[in-house]
Amino acid sequence: MRRGTPLACAALIIGALGACSTNSSQSSPPASAASASTTAPSTSTAASATVTPASSVATGTPTAAPTTTARASTTAPNGTGATGAAHKVVIQAAGFLIPQGEYSFEDAPDDTVASWQSLLDASRLRAQSGTIGGVDVYDNTGQDVGRLFLFVADEPLAADAVADLQTYVAADAEPAPEPATMSGATGVTWSSGGTFFFLGEHTDTIIWVLAKSADNLEPSLAHLLESLGG
Repeated sequence: MRRGTPLACAALIIGALGACSTNSSQSSPPASAASASTTAPSTSTAASATVTPASSVATGTPTAAPTTTARASTTAPNGTGATGAAHKVVIQAAGFLIPQGEYSFEDAPDDTVASWQSLLDASRLRAQSGTIGGVDVYDNTGQDVGRLFLFVADEPLAADAVADLQTYVAADAEPAPEPATMSGATGVTWSSGGTFFFLGEHTDTIIWVLAKSADNLEPSLAHLLESLGG
């Protein structure tokens, strides 16, 4: 049985879109970049998120481009988001990205990443283990371009798992999502409440992109993919 609702989780994620959260305890990025799927978890654990209304989440526009930073990785306990869900490791991914242009990354707020995990665990992807992360993309003036959430599966994605997630997350979208291909990722795109979305797959990695403009969806994705460092 699925638990929670996609609208509640999406409300938190959308409500925080564009918020700039700086953590003074952030560690410096590693000297060499690595794909999020190879990052080893630390011994700390991330608690399951309590979804709050979008109106209670602080929003704002940064005044300067943040440096690319990463906090320590955390391991989400088995079952977070749905009883019996497969093990998923939550990482702070920004420090593992190497920008290739005039843009920067900052880790998405922890509560929005937890909400992303809840959406995954409410779909057929609850049975898949892997790595989860989220980043915000900023241009060289400090304006937010978009927010991306990742799920890098440990094993090949189950048949129809991505389609099931797309149907679940965009269940109430009007008009209905349309097929789209962006920067080599295949998926669907839609809009709701002034926010634009792309949810798709790229080499067994599921990527959810959110932006305030449809024109920013593909640049956000392209910036991420070219910054993975291999």
